[in-house]
Amino acid sequence: MEIRSISSELMKKGRMLYNNFYGVDEEDESDIAIGSNTVLIRRKEFDFFRLYVMSLDEAELEAMLLQLSDYDYAVNIPSKKPVDNWNSILQKCGFDFLDVYSRYYNNNIKSFPVNINTFATVDEVDSVADLLYNNFSLYTDHLPSKKELCMMAANQQIIADYKDGKLCGVLIYTITGNKGYQNAWIDKGDNGIALLLKVKSIFIEQGIKYCYYWIKDTNKDVIKMHTMMGGKPDGLKDYNYLKRNNKN
Repeated sequence: MEIRSISSELMKKGRMLYNNFYGVDEEDESDIAIGSNTVLIRRKEFDFFRLYVMSLDEAELEAMLLQLSDYDYAVNIPSKKPVDNWNSILQKCGFDFLDVYSRYYNNNIKSFPVNINTFATVDEVDSVADLLYNNFSLYTDHLPSKKELCMMAANQQIIADYKDGKLCGVLIYTITGNKGYQNAWIDKGDNGIALLLKVKSIFIEQGIKYCYYWIKDTNKDVIKMHTMMGGKPDGLKDYNYLKRNNKN
C-alpha cells in the first residue's frame, strides 16, 4: 500500500495529534508499521533509521514508540509552532533532544566576482563524503548519501575549494523551480565566503529569485554572517531528537 494512500486514509479519521510526514518520498525504501490510529514509517539513512509519524491516538503512539529498540532512530519535526506535545511524548519514550535549526531565505541575491570556478568530480566523492560526514551530524544535517553525491557531482552541484592540491571545502546546492537551496557548506581553507558568493552567482545565472538554507540556532557566527548578506529567518524550525539502540 502506498504511503500517500495510508496517510490519506488515516487523515479521514480525524485531526492529527502528531504528524511529521514531510519530505517522505514514495520511491524511498521504507518499513511501515500500522496501528488502529497511528502510522510509523522508518527509512534507513547510514546506520540509523529516520522515523516519520502520523497519529491521532497518543496512547497508541506511545506504545509503538516504546517498542523501538533495535536501531538508533532519529526524528525531526519541522514546525512554525512550539512542539511541546512532541517533546513530551518523545522524551517519555526514550528520545533525547539534539538540536533545533531555523530556515533562512534570501530574496535579494546579488552577484560578486569570485576566484572559484571548480566543481568536485565523481572521482572526488569519497573526499567530499569524508569532509561532510566528519564535520556534520548524520542525525540532524540531512546529508546526502554517497550515491546522491555522485549524482550531484555529475551535475556540477558541488562547488569545490582546494588547498595544497587537496579538497578542503565544498558548497552543495540544488535548484527546484525558481528556488535555490544551499544543502551543505564547509571550508577548512580560506575561501568559505567565496563558495557562498559563487553559489549566489550560479543562482542569478539560473534566474533564481529565492535561496534557502538551514542554520543551527546555536551557530551564532554563521547566523550573523548570513544576516549581513541578506538572510532572514522565515519562521520554520526543525526540532531534532534521537533514540539510541538500548542494546549497544
